Amino acid sequence: MVTSRKNASKSLDLLQTEALLIEELWSRGELRFKLKAAQREMWDQINNSKRFKYLIKCARRLGKSYLLVSRGTATCLKKEKAMVRYAAPTAKAVRKIVIPLLEQITQDCPPSQRPIWKSQDGMWLFPETGSQFHVAGVNNSHADDLRGTHADDFLIDEAGTIDDLHYLVHDVAMPQLLDRDMKVVEGRRLIIASSPPRSPAHEFTEMSAQAELEGWYSHYDIFDGDYSKEILRLFLAEDNVSESDIEALINGNYESIKNSTVKREYLALDVVDDDYALCPEWKREFIEEPVVDEYFPLYHKYEALDIGVRDLTVCLFAHYDFKRATLYVHDEVTLSGPEMTTELLANRIRDKERVLFWDPKKSEVYPFRKRVSDVDLLLIQDLNSLHRLYFEPTDKGALEQMVNEVRIWVGSGRIKVAPRCKQLLGCLEFGVWDDARRGFDRSSTFGHYDAFAALMYLVRNVDKSTNPIPFDYGRNPAEDWIDDVEKQKRKDKLRKMFNAPKRRL
Repeated sequence: MVTSRKNASKSLDLLQTEALLIEELWSRGELRFKLKAAQREMWDQINNSKRFKYLIKCARRLGKSYLLVSRGTATCLKKEKAMVRYAAPTAKAVRKIVIPLLEQITQDCPPSQRPIWKSQDGMWLFPETGSQFHVAGVNNSHADDLRGTHADDFLIDEAGTIDDLHYLVHDVAMPQLLDRDMKVVEGRRLIIASSPPRSPAHEFTEMSAQAELEGWYSHYDIFDGDYSKEILRLFLAEDNVSESDIEALINGNYESIKNSTVKREYLALDVVDDDYALCPEWKREFIEEPVVDEYFPLYHKYEALDIGVRDLTVCLFAHYDFKRATLYVHDEVTLSGPEMTTELLANRIRDKERVLFWDPKKSEVYPFRKRVSDVDLLLIQDLNSLHRLYFEPTDKGALEQMVNEVRIWVGSGRIKVAPRCKQLLGCLEFGVWDDARRGFDRSSTFGHYDAFAALMYLVRNVDKSTNPIPFDYGRNPAEDWIDDVEKQKRKDKLRKMFNAPKRRL
């Protein structure tokens, strides 16, 4: 009985000591004790970096959001009237992830230091320091909700799913880190964290490559979380990963993993999500210079135009090789929305036609089987009447139907693209659907994947049945002449075959 009382007394003393220690850490704003091993390593790398910005690319289930909320909370506790701004992709993410995380983190916070949620302002107010922790969902043109005069910490979570990451970083966040002389104020930090996006065409991929090159970058896969194999199996099973991919991941046989989601979400690798890819059949072996053979002057020539105002305007130039049953895309013209005018577009198209399809025998451009365009009737009319470029609106089916038609052609090797078609090649390799799979996603580099749309119009309008090569093409009439003696021999041979009586000719 005495021993048990002593043990209970020791336990009580330990609990009291722990409570006092936690209270002291909260009073100092030292929240590293709240983190797991991988999070502590991220925390230390951020603090030890000499750069004012830091980027973390990591697998899911490592607690990057918990880390960022803890970081913002610590800043608000340590500094009088600190200003922290936290960017989540959507308002839903703020409600479902950020707010519950801060409540979880501050469970053992002394009441006097516990932040107060101000829903109308979208922020937590820290009563002892007067600091503010602002949060907002920034997609759908809401990045400006986080504008302000300054920020001690600007935290960007799930950057790989943010619509216009470049704008958020350079137009919203950066001005809040600078003084009047456009220099970064000492101590202010920009921290960007995310798992890789569905498509490497996202700005986060380019940003993380730059961060890695310049040394303000860390990469973590799921194994950095110190999970046991049993827990990993449970995670993967919850995500409906096949047994073969589970074994490949756990045993480190990464090359045999077939599921792109596993590579992206658990290994933090830059891969296109097969479930959202516009054309998963595309292979780099389909990049090829067009074949220009003796029949090239006769093959049907095509142009396809996708018109963009907000995004890109792209015109593709191609010919259909009837002999090989292959569509060869020669080149492209690309204009961004703000610079696009009808006259500039017409001039660029004319210049490209003269380079690609010039007939030296007639000193003019080869005739086109078809020029097709998206159904912008006003622009088509201007091209026709003002510039004598005769485009016609393409007929359209359901979007998924047109995409599938391109996929069938690509999968059977019937589309070859010249290496200079940078926009089209990027769309074929990195193009993805939006979240609802009702339209194309957007990319800062490839727009609304407009070059892929132009390719859809090409495929839809190719004449696959008409043979453009005349039956007597290349024949010499002189070689077909035969004399009377030869004619008589052939007639005699035919009569003999059919037992016909010989008549005098």
